[in-house]
Amino acid sequence: MRFLNKPINQITVDDVREYLKRYVDGNVCTYGNKIKTLRRFLGDFLGYSWIRGFKIPKQNFKPKILPSKEELKRFYGVLSSLRYKAMFLLLASSGLRLGEVLSLMRSEIDLERRLIAPKQHSGETKRSWVSCFNEEAAEVLAKYLSECGGERIFPTNKSRVAESFRKASKAAGVKITPQTLRAWFACEMAKLGISDRYIDAFCGRTPKTVLARHYTDYSPQRLKEIYDQAGLKVLS
Repeated sequence: MRFLNKPINQITVDDVREYLKRYVDGNVCTYGNKIKTLRRFLGDFLGYSWIRGFKIPKQNFKPKILPSKEELKRFYGVLSSLRYKAMFLLLASSGLRLGEVLSLMRSEIDLERRLIAPKQHSGETKRSWVSCFNEEAAEVLAKYLSECGGERIFPTNKSRVAESFRKASKAAGVKITPQTLRAWFACEMAKLGISDRYIDAFCGRTPKTVLARHYTDYSPQRLKEIYDQAGLKVLS
């Protein structure tokens, strides 16, 4: 609306073209998101059918290049505090999303059995399952919890985590984010022979196949058994 500088009922195709010119040479995802938003607002809400003539650009597939264990170890070594070291190992060995880890309470962590029961949520792509973490994470997490108080395990926010990870990435010479650790977990568990449907469960994704949806045991006991069979290590 700031760009248009006139009543919305006077908008034209040329106005949209001029607006999009500011993004055409930038990130293809940003450009595509602008068109999606305009389609929703101008087309679905205001009824301008001509907006459908603006095509959403196709995004080229870019394979992820995940860090090696040596790079993970180097990154871990330069993290600024015990809090972020515990968070790093929990993210890397559980496959959970950063938001789920940040919202964890002490009552949702079973250190002895190395189990996590995150807050319940469900949707088309997300589900809550019991997840697990490895011995490395359990050892550091136990030390961290013995030194901090409060029910919430990690009393910080995504911005501070991102800043801490940026500094560590620069110091270690390898870019790692919480999303990188989630992708690394899934890839590593696959290399260790774990079925996709169980990896999806650990990562909190909904089952994709009939077999996974209706004929797979997702009980805490079974998930823990599958997890322990993998023998996942992050730093060694």
